[in-house]
Amino acid sequence: MKNRNVGFLVVGISVLIFLMVGMFNYALKDIVDETCSHGPTCTMYDTISIQSGISLLIAGLVLLIGVFLVFAKPDEKIIVKKIKEKKKVLNLSGLSPSEKEAVKLVKESGGIFQADLMEKL
Repeated sequence: MKNRNVGFLVVGISVLIFLMVGMFNYALKDIVDETCSHGPTCTMYDTISIQSGISLLIAGLVLLIGVFLVFAKPDEKIIVKKIKEKKKVLNLSGLSPSEKEAVKLVKESGGIFQADLMEKL
């Protein structure tokens, strides 16, 4: 996938995390309001605020990562050129006519078994 698409996906996930954290905190505050007998000085309110802060911080980091991926530069395509090997010129001046014929047959076929070469010669 492209970085931009992944970035949008991560941003969408972070929005879902924000919504879930908000709904969870709202429900938790309602429960604490009903069950805590100490009133506003109840320690559960401090715990809720700490947990809310940590969860919103994590969701914010996920959102920043998503935004970074959306606006990051796209990957550059790397072009690799294959260099063809230069054919070597064989010096056949010191070979006999039968050896030159054998080299010619090997070149033409690209490779040949010795038995086949002996049959053709």
